[in-house]
Amino acid sequence: MGKFAKQSKTGTPLFDGSNYAFWSIRMRAFIEAQGIEIWQSIENGYKVPKTVPTDAGELAKYNNNSRARNHLLSAIDESVFNKVMNCPSAKEMWDKLQTTYEGDHKVKEAKLQTYRGQFEQLRMNEDEDIAAYILRVDQLVNTIRGLGEEVEETIVV
Repeated sequence: MGKFAKQSKTGTPLFDGSNYAFWSIRMRAFIEAQGIEIWQSIENGYKVPKTVPTDAGELAKYNNNSRARNHLLSAIDESVFNKVMNCPSAKEMWDKLQTTYEGDHKVKEAKLQTYRGQFEQLRMNEDEDIAAYILRVDQLVNTIRGLGEEVEETIVV
């Protein structure tokens, strides 16, 4: 995504297929800000009925799923869109993006092992100032956290 994250005119974080961990954190925050019930339709899932429900409670769930799908579709470019365009629910879209760009459990574990090794080998370069070194540490720690592993601040320090 480059030095600065791209976003649409509406403020939706745009995803072009790179740096999924960064985008997914921003996207979750964006959707939660639209209403926690919209995010919950992604987190809990929703089975889309064949017809629009008439019951008020079911209609609310239907609308939340529709809003979540709209936010997700508005946040991806064409190459990513082709991967999720046939997913009927926002949860299916989110899960497919996660599997495609972050990997399944085995892939995530392999990535974590690589990043843990890089973290353990971190050393400040002779030509590097403290700010640049801390930035490298933060980037690596945030990548590890983005894959779902907790890293305590005492370990980082």
